[in-house]
Amino acid sequence: MKKVKTREAATATIIAALYIILGVAFQPIGWGIWQMRIAQVLIPLISWLPGALPGVMIGHIAFNYLFPSPMIPWDFLSPFIFLPARILIWKYGDKALPLHISSIALYVGWMVTITFGGPLWFNIITIIPGESLAELYLGRILSKQLRDRM
Repeated sequence: MKKVKTREAATATIIAALYIILGVAFQPIGWGIWQMRIAQVLIPLISWLPGALPGVMIGHIAFNYLFPSPMIPWDFLSPFIFLPARILIWKYGDKALPLHISSIALYVGWMVTITFGGPLWFNIITIIPGESLAELYLGRILSKQLRDRM
């Protein structure tokens, strides 16, 4: 069994807390037909920062449990639905971010269709801009800034 390093555990804890804080601070724009979950800016950190993957997972699970959206119970499954794409980000880096965004668009688009109605294709398309902005643009900026300082 691999021994967890103190620094990795601390990083995971900080990232989990940040995920929850960002999720709460920007909750009004974090769910619905047009959405951007700002906490997703932490996703690119998974590609290089030890402890980021468990931190994002713990933060995502805790946020969905503590601050549920109208898309219950589907929201509780989402951290586990997105885990394979997050593991690919951990393994292959930023190249896998579009796969993560696609998995979110498909699953959340489906959740939005069930909860609010509308055509599935439209709901999938409306998720992509916010997720892309959060992960591909803001997340990469955050990731580069942190990496340059570490």
